[in-house]
Amino acid sequence: MYFNEVILGKFNLKRASVSVAQVSFSGLFGGREAVACSLAGLLSSHVRTSLLYLIIENRTSEQKREEMLKKIELFDLSRRLFAIDKRFSMKIVEEIAQAIDEDGIRILHCHCYKSVIFAWLARVKAKQKPRIVFTLHGLPVSLSLRSIPVYLAHLASLFAADSIVGCCAARTDLLRRIPVLRRKVSVIQNALMKTASDTCCDHQSGRAVAAQPVRIGFVGRLSTEKNIPLLLHAMQHLKKTAGNPHSFECIIAGEGELLEMLKSLAKELNICEMVTFAGFVRNTDELYRSLDILVLTSDYEGIPMCILEGMSHGLPVVASAVGGIVEMIRDGVDGILFPKGDLDRLVSSLTELIADPEKRLKVGKNGYRRFLTDFTPEMWRDKHLRHYLSLLENA
Repeated sequence: MYFNEVILGKFNLKRASVSVAQVSFSGLFGGREAVACSLAGLLSSHVRTSLLYLIIENRTSEQKREEMLKKIELFDLSRRLFAIDKRFSMKIVEEIAQAIDEDGIRILHCHCYKSVIFAWLARVKAKQKPRIVFTLHGLPVSLSLRSIPVYLAHLASLFAADSIVGCCAARTDLLRRIPVLRRKVSVIQNALMKTASDTCCDHQSGRAVAAQPVRIGFVGRLSTEKNIPLLLHAMQHLKKTAGNPHSFECIIAGEGELLEMLKSLAKELNICEMVTFAGFVRNTDELYRSLDILVLTSDYEGIPMCILEGMSHGLPVVASAVGGIVEMIRDGVDGILFPKGDLDRLVSSLTELIADPEKRLKVGKNGYRRFLTDFTPEMWRDKHLRHYLSLLENA
């Protein structure tokens, strides 16, 4: 038996007496580290033991490693740290195997292909034989001669894992076509790592009526796949066609390698007065409260956290119909979708929302309700817990 008689929340799950370790191999704090830490924290009061196993890659700069550790400390987690100076170390494998036995780990939940390989080898050496769960994060690198070893290692990790979890169906569709992997694949959609504000829709109600200018926001990394130039071109079109070009403005929040290029493009399009590059924003709640519309123009995505954050603040979302976004948003109900790269549809969607505060409010409230129904951290935690127990029962 893997559980006792304590009731877990409204789902009538029983408190698991299983020990779980979230495993990541990293030298800096990114999306997968945030997911691993958040899940470890959410599970801590619902399983016997919840740990973070972090294999720290010393090849990254000392500053990045220190920043990563400071952010991890904020989660207040039980954790084990394993420092590594090269791509692979049998000594680290043995240390993880010893930790598995000492902690009685039954589930190793890995968040990158490297951590799967280390977990599989450690399981071979450990007395305990935990099940390995592999969550697919992010996007694969472009295929090239240089990336072939990464593709092969990633493929090996898929076969080594006992379970493969995708954050959206689009992320796992290809794997479901491979018979030997099909039975391993599940989908657990990402969720926001914190509970939404109870007052967010009241705030948006006030802004929907009184907002002037209407604030259109992008939040995320300034990288190629986000296709931010499309948003800037949309701003140029809105400036030309709007009766009052001062009735709206655009805030682009985030850092990335394309910052200077985007600033130059804004200058070239003559929209500098209506576009603000806010850089890294520490208080994102305050940022979202200042916006009226959230836009995401990505060419490909999984389940973007910025959309969940926007929904949790009652913001109407305008996004490209790619990847997991189409699983999050019902077009015209929870948000507005436009075909990837379609400037005309993006401009018309923004024009409609700018001109109609009541529609902004309605779409934003629908998105907020969708968040509460499908994307809360408690639901996310319980889906993982059910998955762990099912995996152990079917071992």
